[in-house]
Amino acid sequence: MQHWWHLTLANTNWNNTVNYISHLLYKRGYPTFITGYDQNTIGLQRVWVTLTVDGTNYVLDPAFKVSQPVSGFNLASIMGVNSNSLMSVAGAPTLPTT
Repeated sequence: MQHWWHLTLANTNWNNTVNYISHLLYKRGYPTFITGYDQNTIGLQRVWVTLTVDGTNYVLDPAFKVSQPVSGFNLASIMGVNSNSLMSVAGAPTLPTT
């Protein structure tokens, strides 16, 4: 969960960890979770996303993936993407300029 949700909480006290995760899930509107395996495991319901492109449905699994940041690249420049235009097309609010 630390990698998936970019959390920094260390599991040094199981009760605190469970309370923290419970509160986080509640605030994010996430479905009920399951505990009780051991003091290092929390079970969550999986999330699947369906993306339709040109009439074709793609079922995506945005589950935990380990990644490492690579410096020295500007992905938006490489792809030629303007993030505000992309968000506008997606119906999201405009991002502040930096």
